[in-house]
Amino acid sequence: MRKEKEYEICLSFAGEDRKYVDDVANILNNDGVKVFYDDFEKINLWGKDLYQHFADVFENKANFCIIFISNNYKNKQWTNHELKNAQARAIKENREYILPARFDDTELPGITHTTAYIDLRRHSSNEFADIIKKKLIESANSAPFKMSALQTNLIKIDKEKKISIKDEGNIIGDYAENYIALDHGIPFYKHENITSKYTGNKLFVAVPEEYQDQLNQDGNVFEIRPSTIKFWDEKLKKSFDYLGLGDHQKLIFEAANEAAEEFVKDIWKGYHRFNSKLFGVEKLKPNRKGLNEEASLQIDFYSTDYFTYRVFGKIYQKVLNNNNIDKILKIPDLNEYYTPFLSSFGIGCFVLVNRGFGDEVLLAYRSTCVMVDKGKLHYSMNEAFSSTDTESVDNFPSIKECLYRGFREELGIGAKFHRNITKSGFLDLGMITDRCEVGISAFARIEFDDNLKFDDLKQLYAIAQDAELETDRLILVKISDLEEFLELNYKLFSEGSRSTLKLLLARYEAGYTLND
Repeated sequence: MRKEKEYEICLSFAGEDRKYVDDVANILNNDGVKVFYDDFEKINLWGKDLYQHFADVFENKANFCIIFISNNYKNKQWTNHELKNAQARAIKENREYILPARFDDTELPGITHTTAYIDLRRHSSNEFADIIKKKLIESANSAPFKMSALQTNLIKIDKEKKISIKDEGNIIGDYAENYIALDHGIPFYKHENITSKYTGNKLFVAVPEEYQDQLNQDGNVFEIRPSTIKFWDEKLKKSFDYLGLGDHQKLIFEAANEAAEEFVKDIWKGYHRFNSKLFGVEKLKPNRKGLNEEASLQIDFYSTDYFTYRVFGKIYQKVLNNNNIDKILKIPDLNEYYTPFLSSFGIGCFVLVNRGFGDEVLLAYRSTCVMVDKGKLHYSMNEAFSSTDTESVDNFPSIKECLYRGFREELGIGAKFHRNITKSGFLDLGMITDRCEVGISAFARIEFDDNLKFDDLKQLYAIAQDAELETDRLILVKISDLEEFLELNYKLFSEGSRSTLKLLLARYEAGYTLND
């Protein structure tokens, strides 16, 4: 019997090949695979004798070892040390412990010409991560050691592959660890009951001069805007004093430099980063209207951008460190003290479909290219409310326009197919407390007919403008299985989506999401 190991996979690679390996490691880690990757082990490695520790890991601690072969690998002392210990393990067990993957045709001692390998010149990091997971699944089916990331019967829309789902056991706990529901549409907000206006105020943190050219290199376009901080000085001082943060000018300066440096590093890694305009939340005004007390919501917005959002996100982490999270449980406090930190507003929509097998919900598997929630199961579509989302008649900000832009850009569902959206509504106004992000969840029911078939949806997603940037794939989960699916895969969901999906399920069971 094969004993359970501390790691399912350990990764041996040369530093020059880190970008590719880093992507693979993060995909596996987000899927719940236990990976030994040095960047994940910084705290654990601190103070250890690395020569001895790495010898132990590569010989004794993992079920498989992936060797990323390259000319760089061959010439490194550390990689040869790791390879030597991995080969000692392979000799003892007389099985395929070492899994070679090639960046080039470099020969390594002990890796024979007849040893099967994966040619990384033909596979993206996402594709290679899927290959690894398949190997783990096949191995688990043929050997009785426990693996954490193997339970799945999901259907992907984009590719005929399975995705690994972490088996966390029968978890029933709180679905809202870092999510606060601020208001609920009862049963949902009708489109006409959400009004929004632009106040004309602008909050922009300028990108530090020394980073501006670096952010606009190699074809990357990162728009630079002048600072408007001086016009917000009184508001910022009030907010920072309330939250116990101290000198707002100093903190903004430091956070701007940190954010700019991170953007530059991402661009060096090959990620596209841009500085689009966003709407920040200036005031939230939930209400009930009419004899039926229908849920209504008015939102006042100011203009900001993605760089400013990242800057205030960094400063907000100090709020968490100061344990001031209990101060944001009510909308009046958000309106009074948190306006500068509410520099984005998101819409997360769940799409319901029926292919003849009963209702299913479409979930997206987040790309590793995004800044947050990498690799997590998420809404069918998620968009940040931007300055382009306005009604054409009066140029007012429009939540509905943002919703339909998300359908078009992330799912490929343009105006031609709007008639197939037979029912939709906005559900819950909420906040992700560990990022100070306010947003609203939504649902949309799509009916298939001659105008839009299920196969059409697959093709539309394949060519959608932002599909590859935002998501790796889509999956379908039967509504009848959804509660159990949430419990088993609790930690694989992004914070907001798992909380609001449970709230959607409650409405579904009450019949509120059915066609009229």
